[in-house]
Amino acid sequence: MFKFEITHHAFTPLIIDILETHFGEYAKDVFQASPLLGYLNNKTKAANSGSKARGAFANHYALYVIIEDYLNKGFLDGSAKFPYSQYEGARFSDLFRRQRELPFGTKLQNHALNARLNDEFKKFYPTVGKQPIVRDVETQRYWIQEDLLQVQIRKIDGKDCTYNIAPAIIDIIDAYVDTKKRAFEGFLEACRKIADLGSENPTEALEFVVQQLKPNVDARVFEIVSYAVLKAKYGQQTVWIGDTKNSVAEQALVLYKTGRTNANDGGIDFVMKPLGRFFQVTETIDVGKYFLDIDKVQRFPITFVVKSDESAEQIRSAIRVQAIAKYKIETIVDSYMAAVEEIINVQDLIAAFAVVVESGKLHEVMDEIVMQSKLEFNYNDDEELEADENSPTVLSTPAVVATPQPTPVAPHPTLAYIEPELVRILAGRFMMGSKEYEDEQPIHPVTLAQPFYLGKYPVTFDEYALYVQATQGQLPDDSGWGMGKRPVINVCWQEATDYAAWLGAQTGKAYRLPTEAEWEYACRAGEDSRFYWGDNEQKATDYAWFSGNSGGKTHPVGEKCPNESGLYDMAGNVWEWVQDCYQENYKQAPIDGTAFEPANCAARVVRGGSWDSIPNFLRSADRYRGYPNRRNDNLGFRLAQD
Repeated sequence: MFKFEITHHAFTPLIIDILETHFGEYAKDVFQASPLLGYLNNKTKAANSGSKARGAFANHYALYVIIEDYLNKGFLDGSAKFPYSQYEGARFSDLFRRQRELPFGTKLQNHALNARLNDEFKKFYPTVGKQPIVRDVETQRYWIQEDLLQVQIRKIDGKDCTYNIAPAIIDIIDAYVDTKKRAFEGFLEACRKIADLGSENPTEALEFVVQQLKPNVDARVFEIVSYAVLKAKYGQQTVWIGDTKNSVAEQALVLYKTGRTNANDGGIDFVMKPLGRFFQVTETIDVGKYFLDIDKVQRFPITFVVKSDESAEQIRSAIRVQAIAKYKIETIVDSYMAAVEEIINVQDLIAAFAVVVESGKLHEVMDEIVMQSKLEFNYNDDEELEADENSPTVLSTPAVVATPQPTPVAPHPTLAYIEPELVRILAGRFMMGSKEYEDEQPIHPVTLAQPFYLGKYPVTFDEYALYVQATQGQLPDDSGWGMGKRPVINVCWQEATDYAAWLGAQTGKAYRLPTEAEWEYACRAGEDSRFYWGDNEQKATDYAWFSGNSGGKTHPVGEKCPNESGLYDMAGNVWEWVQDCYQENYKQAPIDGTAFEPANCAARVVRGGSWDSIPNFLRSADRYRGYPNRRNDNLGFRLAQD
């Protein structure tokens, strides 16, 4: 029988203790025979690391709630009236609600249930061939892979025995959460002690804060500590300001936190009053991250607080070098670099904290860290965690939310139109085409001098139906697959452009089809690989609906993984009309990203592949001829906007 290697760390002995209570002398045999237990072992390395751990609870709780459902429905103890293979599955809404009832779970999202746990499990155990969570996208029903719960070992007497590890997994996750909770309480207690004793021993206080700024610290803790330190620092500074010459008065600088932290969402983390400075906290020196944040506020100057010991000059230089390599055009790069108002690194934060301590503001900083940490980690002094994300929360400072990008509007029968959610695509340069097919050649450089917006998803039936209603037209056939959030199909090129013009007239915005160059540039998202996820076509299942997984029909938009720009369904589901006329090669193609539209235009271009495409047609460079009057159940479109 196959045995998996066990990585030992501080929490591993407790896992073994729990397994011994369930399986006695065969605990280690069960441990070595189970990839699911091995995965949990890897996911509990951070148990004793307190606030410094990057460990989160999303994947633990995804596993927890679906196994809890398995146990509660009686599939282990035999009280269920039918086998698990006949179970209709747990409802997503029930699992998601239960996740958020668990300790530290209030802010959890749906990613772990939908894909993240399975993806990570596969990275640890690529040869197992089974994923922990099975789901039906259509019905939003979920199951645990029961085969992974059934662990077979060989006993001393030579007989094979199968154990079900479901109760043990529940106990292991409970123990992990309890350990994390106690470690977090220790962190809060340390903050309080530092606040009480730090004035007598400033060196100890400084060392504590230094520890919270190290690379292995949770990104959320780094942001909280940075905020507390900078708030105290700037709080000691004043400016003279007023609406008129006679009303000028001295005002203190106040730093406001814009809400809870999120390591992945970009945007603005702090805002300073009355100067209106923006601050963004980051732990990367990736140019794409910086330029995206700058674009979100229309290139308003931003101060970046960076979790790095490199100097501000080194960080700024590294960003610019990456930008030149990626975007090529120095004038564009310089316009973005001018929006980097200041860079604050770890050493700057430490120096600022030392000054704060000397000025007697230590207690203020530590109290802020404690308060923000409780808010961030959903913790209160009564050891009761918030059960509802919408419950009232008292912040130390007003919440300010920056929303520079268009917001999706939910379908509603009384709406006159629905605007698409858009993704801003930065200006830049890329190599268009490939060597695989003649009509994709020659590979040539294209420079898009201006950023633009592209629909996050293809246009859906929900959106298109309002246009049909308003214009008293005819709703396209859905081929019996359903409408709603599925991409609209059976729409010809002229109907797609007519829809864009109509929506533009309703909103006053210039909606249109993307050009072919814009489409490929946005699809590649900076990648020069065959597909926007790399060169491995086996990963297509994670990113696209195609002939290998679609079941011969379209699917609701946004269910597969997006590309690096956050665009969904750029590969598969439906081919997409673009503005350009089709040409047999790129010899006459524009190099500025505009559409190719000669006087004689017999056919238009469609891009992206569809639900009935083989993987090769999902490539970023793949293109096909579409006659303008063609309607097909594998053909739709998405919108662009300048």
